[in-house]
Amino acid sequence: MKNLSRAATGIDLNLIPIFIEVVRCGSMAKASLRLDMSRPAVSMALKRFGMLFNVPLFTRQGFVSGANALCAALDR
Repeated sequence: MKNLSRAATGIDLNLIPIFIEVVRCGSMAKASLRLDMSRPAVSMALKRFGMLFNVPLFTRQGFVSGANALCAALDR
């Protein structure tokens, strides 16, 4: 059996539910309230999750963040 632990893969599986909640809520602020996390903690988690794919998952247009194509594909 393969070892898929964080130590072996470098992937923190705790980042996935944070990503899903931000996509569902459409806002990091709303997701942070639902997850009972601070906004900077949610932002940092998304940054770490995006580093796994070497692309930003959200694009920023003024004060609004939108999911890019990769983000939408991961949400399916």
